[in-house]
Amino acid sequence: MGWSHSELEDAFALYQQASADARRTGDWSLFSDRFTEDARYYEHAYGRFEGRDAIREWVIRTMGAFPGNRMTAFPANWSVVDADRGWVIAEIDNPMEDPGDGSHHAAANITILHYGGRRVVVLRGGRLQPDELPAHGPGLVPRRAGRGHPSRGRPHLVGPIRALSRPIRARRR
Repeated sequence: MGWSHSELEDAFALYQQASADARRTGDWSLFSDRFTEDARYYEHAYGRFEGRDAIREWVIRTMGAFPGNRMTAFPANWSVVDADRGWVIAEIDNPMEDPGDGSHHAAANITILHYGGRRVVVLRGGRLQPDELPAHGPGLVPRRAGRGHPSRGRPHLVGPIRALSRPIRARRR
């Protein structure tokens, strides 16, 4: 099933706006409402979530605690649209708030969105590992995040990205 390139770009813009609005207001339902009722969400460090309600429950819990509650924005460093498949693949940055010394800390992940019309159905893979953010300032990164972190030792890109078998158009943002 093909979608138009502009429709996918518009849907991705809505997804990004929902992330920004959720961060600004603290209402993470705004983010989860961008998913279809039957969405499947895979987050390599936290597992798989089936359905919008499960995604909502997870994102509210996750973004209400460290390190999610210290992330200031979720800009796309780059994105690729595959209109034939209905996919948007992007590297989403996760900058952290200034720990008080003027330093900048961030980690990015690869997000793979499968469009479902008017909303997005998501499979997500990538790497955002809190233990990779330097510990500068009190409480910026818990010391225990390194050992036993669920994503420790896993590959940089997981699952769905390997399914790409033909060239797709890239657009730098």
